[in-house]
Amino acid sequence: MSIDMENGAITPFRSVLKFKKGVGPVLRVITTDQVEFPMEAAISVPSKERSAAIGKSTQALFDAADKLLVQGGDIQGKPFGKSGGVGGAVRTYPIPTEVEAIQVICWSRDTGSKSLKCKIELLQGPNNVKQNYDLQVSGSHQPYTCVFQCPGPGYQIRIKNKKFVEDGLFQVAIIPYNG
Repeated sequence: MSIDMENGAITPFRSVLKFKKGVGPVLRVITTDQVEFPMEAAISVPSKERSAAIGKSTQALFDAADKLLVQGGDIQGKPFGKSGGVGGAVRTYPIPTEVEAIQVICWSRDTGSKSLKCKIELLQGPNNVKQNYDLQVSGSHQPYTCVFQCPGPGYQIRIKNKKFVEDGLFQVAIIPYNG
């Protein structure tokens, strides 16, 4: 995952990551910015019981939510962004003004269990990007969930699929967050 954000004090990055079983998890957090723009990070590894509870909660939220389908693009699609990729589907979801935070869950569990590769953007206004994530997740066993703060009017989430049509279908649930 690569994250680019305008102001982490206003819209901090919060995410839950699930690692593959049997693989020793390694999480590397770095910044490529100048020393004048420091980064603060806090990482918490839950107990096995808490991890199972988080997994059940994520699954229940995903199962109960309305979901957007995000399809990959054709092989002739034009690349976008620094990291390239094909021009797959773009889905935009406006966030109601009264919602101060949302939880986004990306998962390919019900769409063929393939890995997913996408760009997720938090915008305020039509093209004012506040946060930008390049994300790659290993499919049905690893849902990706994150929380976006939306302090004010005009926020929306834009999701761009970066895979081909043959293996690029996944679902996204966008849920108001009160935690």
